Amino acid sequence: MKKISILIIGDEILNGSVVDTNSHYLATKLAANGYELSKIYICSDFDISYTLHQALDCSDVVISVGGMGFTHDDKTLEVLLKLPNVATKSLIPNELGGIQGVVLEYNNKIIIPLPGVPCEMETMVDKYLFKILVKHIGCKPLLYKRINFCHTREEEIVNQLNILVDKYEGINFGIYPKLTNLSVIISGNKDEKKKEIDAAAEDLRSIKQRSIFLSDDGLIEWALHEELLLRKERLVVGESCTGGALSSGLTQFSGASNYFLSGLVVYSDDAKCSLLGVPRSMVQKNGAVSEIVTRESLRGIFKISDATLAVSVSGVAGPSCSENKPVGTVYAAIGRRDGEVFSGLIPMHMNMPRNVNIKHTCEWVFGALWRMIKFGENSFETTNYNR
Repeated sequence: MKKISILIIGDEILNGSVVDTNSHYLATKLAANGYELSKIYICSDFDISYTLHQALDCSDVVISVGGMGFTHDDKTLEVLLKLPNVATKSLIPNELGGIQGVVLEYNNKIIIPLPGVPCEMETMVDKYLFKILVKHIGCKPLLYKRINFCHTREEEIVNQLNILVDKYEGINFGIYPKLTNLSVIISGNKDEKKKEIDAAAEDLRSIKQRSIFLSDDGLIEWALHEELLLRKERLVVGESCTGGALSSGLTQFSGASNYFLSGLVVYSDDAKCSLLGVPRSMVQKNGAVSEIVTRESLRGIFKISDATLAVSVSGVAGPSCSENKPVGTVYAAIGRRDGEVFSGLIPMHMNMPRNVNIKHTCEWVFGALWRMIKFGENSFETTNYNR
């Protein structure tokens, strides 16, 4: 199999001004199209030549991203075109910008420089890159299967996974945990190992069948989106410590308007009382961060909307404590208008950073809502983390 490396170019990546999403996008697309990535390099705008030769020493194809533009620090093409006996094989159209990509041949190897603007690079990759790779290096028929587990920790499946690793030789198993969910990717040669990969996937699914969700990217939000569409639900969110992140996650996919009615960021105690009708005496007695307040908020949502489903969240994201409750204390309630309401303390690791607490809360709530809709399960009773 020909080896491919990615070279990410830009001082803004090295100094932390910009997060590199391009290598993640490229790596994901390469894997999905049957190509194995050898290495990822990141270099300064003024260190391209040295790093490029490092990549060429261990790769048959180098895909560079960035350093292609009109400013003084855009040096990629200048460096590449100075390589001895380099030949331009073709241009890659850029339908969203002014800088085209190029296919270069150098010492029987292929160099493909692409612009660093993510939307431009992604469009060029999707429309042209893999036709170019097939033409120049062919494609090994790799098969990937992703199995996603909702509300599952690595230690819950590691023993069973190790048994499968020993059982199925010649197949790769990769485990990718998130804050509350995880994915296992099974891969191998499509022509030689398809039966084994299919069998391994079935064995893996049998470990926690009612936790398996479908998403090419391992996003529980996508599985929830599909379920809400399928069941024609109407959802309203009342959130506090997440500050709109729940609503943002729910509306990231096209078609969300078919089920998402509104999101209320009831951040202050006054907002909870005036907008959702939570009694002030209840807040004063129990604190805004309490199970009873999230349940009352849920009742308030149903009073002011025609939602069939509702979610309410209130907690302490940090870094400071609130109401003498430690950082990471988050309560939630989810339920149906005329059905059961599930509520309680979200299982979380304590003393985590604010952004992690918010992300953890959203991921867990999405999973809890998905499990309630699909299986009628109460996630507050079936998940637990060391606190």
